[in-house]
Formats: sequence, structure tokens, C-alpha cells
Amino acid sequence: FSRLSYHSTPAEIQWILAHLSSESPSGVSKFKTKTNCEKDEDGGFRLICFRPNSGKMRPAFMLVANKSLKIAVLSIRGTKEVEDMLTNQSFAVAPATLGTHTSNQTEFYVHGGMLQAAKWLVDGDASRSKNSESNIEGAGLGLSLFELHKAGYSIKLCGHSLGAGVAVICGLLLADLYPEMRLAVYGYGTPPCVDARLAEAMKTTYINKNKTDAAE
Repeated sequence: FSRLSYHSTPAEIQWILAHLSSESPSGVSKFKTKTNCEKDEDGGFRLICFRPNSGKMRPAFMLVANKSLKIAVLSIRGTKEVEDMLTNQSFAVAPATLGTHTSNQTEFYVHGGMLQAAKWLVDGDASRSKNSESNIEGAGLGLSLFELHKAGYSIKLCGHSLGAGVAVICGLLLADLYPEMRLAVYGYGTPPCVDARLAEAMKTTYINKNKTDAAE
């Protein structure tokens, strides 16, 4: 990345590009990064990074940002490849502890495969993943999204089917890690992915609309 030039790209995009390693042992090597963010004359979205192919518990995704609107969107793809089906089929429930920054820490149960996929997207520090001895597992997008949040961007997550379930759990993890983050999740064809207690606890935060509307 030292050979790339993106000096006129907004500072928050520079940070992400500089910290996404092309030599990560955790699968980040399959990421593609774009440096054509220099011009925003049309006020459109610019592609920051994406993973076009999925792996087991490692969904395909793309991260885009709009400097004019100050919006960043992480879009997570639904089922397309065999690896996505393996994630779907890992449906044994798994515990997810939320409220870690409060006195109301609670353990809920969610779809195991989607939880692993969400943790992979959110966890990790991409700046440290350049060290092959660190064994950091995770794409580090949680930290990248937090940097965008600090730069004034509102964060949107979206997905369809498998991607929607992963987006919902990503949203829960991010809200728990970064309570101050402005965050919204939009799911299309969202599968059942959390237990009844968590669904009840979140019913004033997550609104499940009918099939003709977006679900937030």
C-alpha cells in the first residue's frame, strides 16, 4: 500500500485503505480495495473495499461511503456459493453476550453460523493483521466503521437473506462495542436469527416491516 497514492482521498478513507493489509493470514488477502475515491464530483458513493467471494463463516461484502451525505454502508451478500450454504447450515444456537459496557450484561442465543460470520466481519484490528505472527482472526471492519463514525458518517448495514441475518447480528455487536455509534440495519428477507428474549428486548429498536417495505 505504500506504493499507492490516495493523498486527496478523505482522511477517514485513507485510514481504512492504509490499515487493510493485502498480506493478512485471516483471509483479508481476498479483499479488494479501491483508491479511485479522490473525486466526489457527482456526490455518489465510492467503493472503499469489498470481498467478492465468500468462505465458510466469511460472507462476501462491500463497504461504500458517500462524502457529501456523510453515509457509510456495509452491504452483506446473501446465499450464493456452497460456502454460504455451510454458514446457513451451522444453525446450532450459540451464546452472544451483550451489554458488556453496562451493568446489565446479558447472555442471549443466536444462529451460530451467522454469529461467527458477524464476528469475523466486526472483530480484529486490520492494522495489526500485517504481522503474520499475530493470528488475528477477523476483517477488522468494526474498527473501520468506528473510524468513519468518528469522522461524522452515519453507519448503515444492509443485507438479504443470509446477509440480512448477519447484518442484524453485526448491528448488535457494533452497538454493544460502540454505544455512541449512529447505526441503522436494513434487512430484506431476514431469517430467524435471534432467540425470543433478544427479539423482545430489541423490538423498540429493530422494526420488522412487511415484505413490501424495508426492514429496519
